[in-house]
Amino acid sequence: MKKRGRQIRLFYVDGQHNGIVRAELMNWTGYVYAAPRASLKQLLEKEDAHGSGIYFLISKSQELEGKYNVYVGETVNGIQRMQHHDYNKDFWDTVILVQCKDTTLTKTHCAYLEYQVYKFIKEKTLYKIENKQEIKNYAGKLSDADISDMDTFLDNLSFILPALGVDLLTPVVKISSQLNTQLANTINERIEAEFFVLSRDKKVDGKAYIKDGVFYVRQGSIGKEQQTSSQHNFIINQRQSLIDKDMIRVIDDKIEFTQDVSFTSTSTPAAMLFGRPTSGPSTWKLLGQPQISYKDWEEIQINSR
Repeated sequence: MKKRGRQIRLFYVDGQHNGIVRAELMNWTGYVYAAPRASLKQLLEKEDAHGSGIYFLISKSQELEGKYNVYVGETVNGIQRMQHHDYNKDFWDTVILVQCKDTTLTKTHCAYLEYQVYKFIKEKTLYKIENKQEIKNYAGKLSDADISDMDTFLDNLSFILPALGVDLLTPVVKISSQLNTQLANTINERIEAEFFVLSRDKKVDGKAYIKDGVFYVRQGSIGKEQQTSSQHNFIINQRQSLIDKDMIRVIDDKIEFTQDVSFTSTSTPAAMLFGRPTSGPSTWKLLGQPQISYKDWEEIQINSR
């Protein structure tokens, strides 16, 4: 079936890019508010920010350093919960509030959504959960029809969050589909291209591929455990996040990818494997044609259109 476009509406409430943003998806009853911590007072004044839903507390500044932390919560009174429970948490600088235009979301619905995003973030992303208590599964308290509706709700939420610069529900590992959902995004279509890196001493031996426009490093790719003093802090922190999540394991003097992991840059995984700043576009080579670099391959794709 041919993929169709979808429309997202972004409303900058106070006319500033760094202020409160309200996001809607056509034909979806949900909507999302993204707001900096300094704008909580203004968000509290919004009548449509006091319903049932879920919310995330994140730190944009930490993400720029390769550190990912999030608190996941559910609420039946919207942003007001922040005043009573979470405002004193000091790690976050941005709140993502997910609400519904109608009143169909009960506390059990919200608890189900909270558990599903909590589990997904914990298992499939780099984010470290800041919740002190384990979130319980409420699936058994909902009908099959309600669960289907909530899974569709999560599909739409996972689609709309990246438009707000938030990748909480974007998996960094290749996952199999349990349901035909956007949240459990499968990778079934044809691989566009495959690449490799191999150092002369063979201490770096990496494989990668592009699928649906995403660059993945393959499970089993190995690199150097030791990093040079010139390595960027972002790379150091992000690699440690992958290690903490068991997506990379350390064996003696090397690292090994335990899953297929996606990256937004080819240079980031190259630097992780070599343990030093590395240009991904020139280092990754087309599998079977080592004379063609990733940069060359990109140019070929552009010129062939």
